[in-house]
Amino acid sequence: MVENSNSLITKTIMQELAPYLIRNKTSAGLSNSFTHLHQFNQFYQQAVKAIRLGEANTFNQYHDYIALDLLDHIRQDQSLNSYLSPQIQKLAKENSELFKTLKLFLLNHENKKQTALDLQIHRSTLDYRLNKLEQEYEINYNTPREYLYVFLSCLLVG
Repeated sequence: MVENSNSLITKTIMQELAPYLIRNKTSAGLSNSFTHLHQFNQFYQQAVKAIRLGEANTFNQYHDYIALDLLDHIRQDQSLNSYLSPQIQKLAKENSELFKTLKLFLLNHENKKQTALDLQIHRSTLDYRLNKLEQEYEINYNTPREYLYVFLSCLLVG
């Protein structure tokens, strides 16, 4: 944790300690900066979450993982299911392979080439699966509002 938002100080600390972390196969977490001692526990928790959500044997800065932490926090809310897309929930239960395809396609910003590579399938197989999503599960993400709803539902379902 660093009680100074000066990026040069943070960068220097990270450079100096990086070899130690690698050599000892350990990780470190950096919280957002804070100014008052009474905030210490909150920012300590941020550093711990950065370590948990981040990569091994390196520095992990909390600000890089805020979105993942938020999603994790939202997932813990048991009333969340009433907000998620019923089609996405049904898809996740019935066809995990197709669900994975959709989620990865959206995470790849609708890049078919990258998604096919990540799934290790042919591009025409991906097109078939995407068509199946639209036809059988009535999943559309053509407008920004629909896209956001489908994308968030995918992230929060699984």
